Amino acid sequence: MAGLRVADLVVTGSPGLGAATAGDLRTSARVWAGLGSRDDVWRPGVELGPFGFGTDPVSPAFGARVFDAGDATHGTYLRPGSPALKRIARIAVTGSAE
Repeated sequence: MAGLRVADLVVTGSPGLGAATAGDLRTSARVWAGLGSRDDVWRPGVELGPFGFGTDPVSPAFGARVFDAGDATHGTYLRPGSPALKRIARIAVTGSAE
């Protein structure tokens, strides 16, 4: 993520970003994470040797700004009118999910 010229980085339904913390992404962007209540994405944190995705982006240990993604499933975060899409749009326009 280093070098990206963005103010905000938003991930949804992520099984992990291959980083232990948001700081490990080496970006000056605000890092946001949302997980829908009906998303069945494989949960991060499980590692076997070199395989695994790292810390759950919505966990406090990761350090992202967590937003409510509503009842999204893995394929519906960007569905028109969805709570997740509304919050992502707010983040893009105002820098806040509220």
